[in-house]
Amino acid sequence: MGACAVRDCYHSCLLGEMMNIQIKTRFSGKVLFKTEAPSIKVALELAVKSGADLRGAVLSGADLRYADLSGAVLSGADLSGADGKHIEPATPEVAIENLDKVREIIIDNANRLEMGNWHSSDEWKNRTCAEETMCETSHCLAGWLQICSTNTELRDLDPQLAGTLAAPIAAKMFFRENSETLDWLKERKYVAEIAEREQRATERKAKREAAKESA
Repeated sequence: MGACAVRDCYHSCLLGEMMNIQIKTRFSGKVLFKTEAPSIKVALELAVKSGADLRGAVLSGADLRYADLSGAVLSGADLSGADGKHIEPATPEVAIENLDKVREIIIDNANRLEMGNWHSSDEWKNRTCAEETMCETSHCLAGWLQICSTNTELRDLDPQLAGTLAAPIAAKMFFRENSETLDWLKERKYVAEIAEREQRATERKAKREAAKESA
């Protein structure tokens, strides 16, 4: 079976048959990752677990709800059609700003963090981040990232996907315990982790370019 680009095989992949899926960059068409998988979501999860650099990846049309994107490098990726929206993942700088905002809310009152609570109702959608904070309600990390994001379109998404888009570095924490997540926020570990991730991405790019020049 021939390889197919992510944006071209959505419906076929949903049928459950194994497909040769290629994840390509939106800028040059270069293949960033390829594998056999029954769906785009599974292929993406495999790419993330393999440490693939997916910056600028074409992921249009993929249903990424509940996908495990822990550690994903998705800056500049094309997510048009994913859950019906075209929302690019936050840049490292914006991700830190989003996490700092949530950190301040939770550090002020640790009871506002409940990692098992992915929104108990939709009432939060009628309130701003500040109003929700004043209500003394509790949410998981992804939930707070969704509530407090300046991108209002995130409010219509699944909270896990919304949280991942608001701060990709935080995805690995979405199923951790309260104490571990609270410690991660208190010490702002995400700042060093983002810097380390960007450094690794830069090094991988340099190696690829060096290999291309020596070929």
